Amino acid sequence: MTTKKDAGELLYYFYTLNQSISAENLLKETGWGSWRLEKAIKFLRKMDLLEINLSKEKIERLQLFLITGLTKKGAQLIEDKDKFKAIFGFEKNLVSEKWSWKTRK
Repeated sequence: MTTKKDAGELLYYFYTLNQSISAENLLKETGWGSWRLEKAIKFLRKMDLLEINLSKEKIERLQLFLITGLTKKGAQLIEDKDKFKAIFGFEKNLVSEKWSWKTRK
């Protein structure tokens, strides 16, 4: 996947999760490398789509964090399917919870 597709999928995942998730747990859940997760999170942070608490600690190159939810802008982007597709390059069904990392396991 590209960084944009990874970021878009994570944004949907956070939207459906309805709870906080740490970097460590997200690495375990996705099975991604720290570099891949870092790129996707940076993309979402630059767009101001995440409520995130950052730590000074790191795992490899990934700065540890706690995602506590989406910003209003993040939630609105998910609900605007056309804008979401224009930014991330794919459509995702909100009812479907089949994540790319679960289909590989």
